[in-house]
Amino acid sequence: MDEALTRIAAIHQQHALKCYLAIKSLKNQFVWPETDWMKIENLIALEEPNVDLTILKSDSGPFEPVARRRHWILAHAIYPYAYFTMQDWFQQHDFNEIFAYYIEQCAEQNEYLTHNVSVLIAFKQAWPLISTENQRLRFIERFCEFVTATFYGNNHLSYPLCEDYIKPTNIHAQTVLESVLKQSGFWGITLSL
Repeated sequence: MDEALTRIAAIHQQHALKCYLAIKSLKNQFVWPETDWMKIENLIALEEPNVDLTILKSDSGPFEPVARRRHWILAHAIYPYAYFTMQDWFQQHDFNEIFAYYIEQCAEQNEYLTHNVSVLIAFKQAWPLISTENQRLRFIERFCEFVTATFYGNNHLSYPLCEDYIKPTNIHAQTVLESVLKQSGFWGITLSL
């Protein structure tokens, strides 16, 4: 977990936590030699830079963030103020409330591949795994970077649904797989969703 929390985005969104959770899940399902797992972890290390820089401290921030400006600061990615604003939000509210705020924004938009949702869910799944104060602070930093990049200006690029789209009443794995294979998108990443 410590390693994943020091990784920052090399492209628009950070993927290290999603990869950490995926590897953890795969290790529970497959018995592969340790050398194979090391190769996978090395691939991840090549993709996202590791930053050994701590911005947030446990005691307190350099100033008291203004709560009424919170969403504006985060939506406009005002750095480094955004880090301290997010830290203050985490101190004042439960993570589930913060997560719900951003999942609602995801639901309002038809983002390409709903990739913002899968990364956001990875953050939600990783939160209970945080065990130290250092991890908590690095988590808040990475989460802040993710939401400010993803929801910058709360002005998303949306992709309209096809005119002949009919929302299915039941969704089956085979139907989803067939749809994904018709439009594999960004490196077939829809398969991971």
